Amino acid sequence: MLIQIKRQVNTSPLFEISQGWGPGYAQAIGHGPGVVVGPGNDNSNVFAQQFSAQSNQQFKVTSRASSVGTPKASGRFQINWTNSGKFISSSIQIFEVTTQEKIFEFYVTAPARTTNGVLYVVAGGPEDVVRYTEMRLQEIYPINGFETFSKDNELRKKPPAIEATPAKNPKWGTPSYDSDYLRVWFRNTDFLQDKEFMKAYRAGINSGHRIGGATLSSQDIHIEWRILVCCWAAWHAKHLSGDFVECGTNTGIMSLAICNYIKFNDTRKNFYLFDTFCGIPDEQVLPEERAMGLHLQNSDYEECFETVKRNFNPYPSVHLVRGKVPDVLPSQPIDKVCYLMLDMNISVPEKAALEYFWEKLVPGAIVLFDDYGWSGYIAQKSAHDAFAASRGTKILNLPTGQGMLIKP
Repeated sequence: MLIQIKRQVNTSPLFEISQGWGPGYAQAIGHGPGVVVGPGNDNSNVFAQQFSAQSNQQFKVTSRASSVGTPKASGRFQINWTNSGKFISSSIQIFEVTTQEKIFEFYVTAPARTTNGVLYVVAGGPEDVVRYTEMRLQEIYPINGFETFSKDNELRKKPPAIEATPAKNPKWGTPSYDSDYLRVWFRNTDFLQDKEFMKAYRAGINSGHRIGGATLSSQDIHIEWRILVCCWAAWHAKHLSGDFVECGTNTGIMSLAICNYIKFNDTRKNFYLFDTFCGIPDEQVLPEERAMGLHLQNSDYEECFETVKRNFNPYPSVHLVRGKVPDVLPSQPIDKVCYLMLDMNISVPEKAALEYFWEKLVPGAIVLFDDYGWSGYIAQKSAHDAFAASRGTKILNLPTGQGMLIKP
């Protein structure tokens, strides 16, 4: 398949001048050919370049790299996609480099709502030092399948990225579901016609959120399948002893849907909602999460405590607990937990909350991790996997991007 280049996107792809590159360029240049970055991705020599992009634009990234100081190291291709400065997602590929310089090529498609991308020049892991002599970003003419080079530079075919696949597949027709970066065919989606579920879903969506650049309190971000998972887990949990807990509530999209769906006032349970109600605490963001741009998600959040109070006014046994997790967790008299949702977008508070509530979780209790399966949240997944392994259990990676664990 012939790939046609439409235009060169980034400036100074061979690092000959600093134009376009961020401040770390000055520390990375001057150590032989190209630039040297690392160790790790929180070093002052890491840098990036911002570029304009649109939804579904396709790009080719060419990286010429080698290891420094060790026979092998990990390089990293990363683009953070944003909408007017608001983080959407990341495209990331880790690749192995050696002392012998090689060329690596990757192809990506900008996700929906994209207005900009940030191309990083960064090492792959915390101990890696990598030399790059080229980091070239080019827009290509749209194609339905990509070709790429393997590590040994043998040309191989690669299936098309899902964003590059037409919404209507010539063989399969219209997808059964095509939202929240999940596109499937031949799946039963009758929950979308379930009146009780859709009523609950709309209750959550109408919470006054600003996620994804929403400008209206009722703007639908189409996360129906994710909310379905939450409602199923809540329905299961209501039959167990213990209370409900959510760490990371914002305006209450998921917890409002749950309260509506399972008629929470009839359960005789408490629902504890822990949040700052004004965004992610910057001091809790790990360096590797900052490198991924997770701190930029704060643009999706604003002061919302009064809004949340109004939202849950019909539910007297829902308790809003304002503060930073884990600091505020001991402030509530929680003995047993049957449902735990972790959705704080960063690993430090989520790991602490899971450790705090683990012994309080009753057998059969459901733990949901909202960010677990998303590619930009590796630190969270790693922390939760390690904790689960230490307790002799595993987390299920769901196609929705969530993770689910059932307490043994």
